[in-house]
Amino acid sequence: MITANKYEKILNLIQDLSIDNNTKKLLLKEFSYLQKTVEKQDFKITRLKEDKKITEYFLNANIQDLEVSNKLLVSYKEKELLQKENQLLFKESQLRQIIDALPSGIAYIGKDFKYKLFNDLYNQWFGCPEKTIIGRHVCWCDRKLEFNKLIIPILKETFQGSLKEFIISIVDFNENNVILKVYTVPALDNNGNNIGAYMYAQDITAIKNKENELKESEERIRDVFDNVYDAIIELDSEGYITNFNDAARKFFDVDNPLGLHVPSIVHPDDIERSKFFFEKLKNEGFYENYQGRILKEDGTIIYIEVNSVGKFDKNGNLIGSRDIVRNLTETVKIQKILEDKNVELERYIESNMQLENFAYLASHDLKAPLDNVRNFSNLLNESALERLNTEEKIFLQFILQGVNNMQKTIKSLLSFSQVSNKKLELQKVCIFDTLNELKTDLSVTINENKAEIILPDTPKKLFISVDKILFRQLMQNLILNAMKFTPKGENPIIFINCTSNQQGGWLISVKDNGIGIADEFKEKIFLLFKRLHLKKDYDGLGIGLSICKKIVELHNGRIWVESEEGKGSTFYFTINN
Repeated sequence: MITANKYEKILNLIQDLSIDNNTKKLLLKEFSYLQKTVEKQDFKITRLKEDKKITEYFLNANIQDLEVSNKLLVSYKEKELLQKENQLLFKESQLRQIIDALPSGIAYIGKDFKYKLFNDLYNQWFGCPEKTIIGRHVCWCDRKLEFNKLIIPILKETFQGSLKEFIISIVDFNENNVILKVYTVPALDNNGNNIGAYMYAQDITAIKNKENELKESEERIRDVFDNVYDAIIELDSEGYITNFNDAARKFFDVDNPLGLHVPSIVHPDDIERSKFFFEKLKNEGFYENYQGRILKEDGTIIYIEVNSVGKFDKNGNLIGSRDIVRNLTETVKIQKILEDKNVELERYIESNMQLENFAYLASHDLKAPLDNVRNFSNLLNESALERLNTEEKIFLQFILQGVNNMQKTIKSLLSFSQVSNKKLELQKVCIFDTLNELKTDLSVTINENKAEIILPDTPKKLFISVDKILFRQLMQNLILNAMKFTPKGENPIIFINCTSNQQGGWLISVKDNGIGIADEFKEKIFLLFKRLHLKKDYDGLGIGLSICKKIVELHNGRIWVESEEGKGSTFYFTINN
């Protein structure tokens, strides 16, 4: 029961409330029953307003409080305000549900390093399934040693205003291995003072596992990438290397090809062709089997084959390329060796053909002189030398003539054989001096034939690299051949010329005003013992041009003739430096 003294004090407090008089009367009337109630009770007064809305007033009277502080706690609220409070409580409940449903673990930690708040997911990772961790120290769990070691220094920095993040691997209370990315953010009161820290933890286990899988896959691809024989490079739109494999280091002979400008090392003779393939890349998106050369700083030429795929932006503009570059230098060398071997094989085949011609000659042309020797020797044997008559002397003359012919043939064959088997002794030879020497040596023949030899209009000291003896024999044979096949009644006029060719060697020509050569014989005239005319018309065994061909081939050149019957001939041959 409430004593009279306390009752008066309550009445006085009601009188002092800043509310309207009607409300006060209702409160006083209601409170008059206070003497008959328990010491602690809520009183409610209901009144109908003019707008028909009901307003409820609550009087909370705690007698114990009254005794201690001599103060009555009185509050009154309108129904609308109560509804707002209920809405706030409902929203708080919803917010809690949302926080618990988030895929991130969230916790609030005070400056005493103890948990004040957390959601379900955080509790699963760092908490305990049976007990709450509210009020527990952040390092409460001995099983999370790595976390305990990290968290205190991090929280201290966070309490000072720093935002921190770290990645940690833990075992949750379901015994699952979880990789978390954790952020710590300072917690501030309304005045901006630090009161603790918020922790946000994200499960990145799947991401990390995927990253590890990708890393392993990339390592496998990189292993293949680096161990292929061919150089693999990526270029930007300007042709600078942006990525490369190990083979590219060896290919470009540098430790780090990054940033190397590939177009600048293209061989000058291949620039236009490389531009064509670049346009093909822009228009078609790729090109295959481009074969060209690059020129290194030391002058070394590298033969290459390139297959390229373009890289394009969303607008279709070329922004780079991925290229596979194969070094063909050894292949080209092998190909050159094979080509040389093929040339040797062709020479061998031709040589065999010449040997076949020789065999034919030996069985026919040489047979007659030898028969003559044998027959006339037998006749001579049958008669005494001292008793030779005129006829016998004629027989003897035939013998001598046959032997002479045979000697000439054998001598020619020996000359050809010597040229074929001679080892070249290359030296710098002045063309002008060699031709003047030949004119002097052949002066008797030149005068007998009333020939005119016009030397090349070239510098007096033009040198070429040849075997001097063979080159002299080559020019001599061509000059004598030109004088021999001049029409009767005409004086030989021979023009000799010398110019450089596109391969860096020399093109030499010997032009005459002779009888000319029919088209069908232009190749055959270089065969051993091949004659186009009777001996009685033009002397010779048909071996001079064969020797010329052999000498030219020994110098890795070639020889040919351009001619029309009755209009003279021009013999051309090349000498490579």
